[in-house]
Amino acid sequence: MTTPSGQISANDIRNEFGPSDNNGEKVQIGSYRVSQTVGSLSNLPLDDGIPKSGQISFNDFRNKRLNIIVNYHSSNETRPQNARSRYTDNNVTVIGGFRSRPGESAGTKVRIHVNRTISGGSGGHDCALQTGNGWDINTDMFIDVGSSGKIYGKGGNGGSGGDGSGPGGDGQHGTHALGIEYNGGGEAVTVHVRSGGLISCGFGGGGGGSGDHQDDKGEERHAVGGGGGGGAGSPAGSGGDQGEGGSSGQDGSAGSTDHGGDGGNGGNNDNQAIGASGGNGGGAGGGPGNGGDKDSDGGEAGNNGDAIRGSGDVAGANVHIINNGTIRGGYRWNSTVT
Repeated sequence: MTTPSGQISANDIRNEFGPSDNNGEKVQIGSYRVSQTVGSLSNLPLDDGIPKSGQISFNDFRNKRLNIIVNYHSSNETRPQNARSRYTDNNVTVIGGFRSRPGESAGTKVRIHVNRTISGGSGGHDCALQTGNGWDINTDMFIDVGSSGKIYGKGGNGGSGGDGSGPGGDGQHGTHALGIEYNGGGEAVTVHVRSGGLISCGFGGGGGGSGDHQDDKGEERHAVGGGGGGGAGSPAGSGGDQGEGGSSGQDGSAGSTDHGGDGGNGGNNDNQAIGASGGNGGGAGGGPGNGGDKDSDGGEAGNNGDAIRGSGDVAGANVHIINNGTIRGGYRWNSTVT
């Protein structure tokens, strides 16, 4: 609702924040001096500018909003329900505790607070965490990633190595971390990554290496290509299998949350036919690599996902980013979020 910016009454305060007693009637101003901790958000006032201690007056309550924390701070999750659904399901904390959350979010300050690990999905446009849509206009939205909060896209799998003298397979694309589906309704959505917090795209998997062959006095030799390394993310990408139909090489290794896996070596047939190595998976140390070429082309590396992605009506101007932690990956606006 938001309290008036001019003349304000006890009834205005009661309607916004709830009564200060259990009977649903009193407004004792001193009771609204709140200092509350939720997840890693510490010493929160009832709203910004309302004193947590000391002198307090009706003037401090002008143009204030009910603060609601949406809970992504209690447990690690993979592709959890979106924040709008979680709000509706009442998995929230209302600061002060004087009332329950309203059915409509208009006029409130909603903080989507992440302080655990949120892992990604495997679909092409999948985001690990979505704001969801259906928020009411005039919802003031913040996405707070706390000191222990991590939002990861899924890493792409490495491509398979080439069979015999065949081409290497392409690495898979990484997926996205944070999807924003609310354009702020006139005010920018604020994304605040605090010190120690992380938003990371899923990195692409490395391409598989090409196989090789050699003909010598009627003898034909084959060597398979090595598998590509898995991309970093959560879950991380798996390594690609080496090829078949020739001297053995190596599978690519899986990635980890932060680092891409190594591409596997190609096979070696008497130093005459030597398969190409797979490309490394992408990660914090660098992007994914293409598989090596030999008789055929090596596979192409997968693309990295996005760190932050906005839906069709969300442009860069609708999002204000404060990064005191780490953001890995790019931003993409006016796009698809699932």
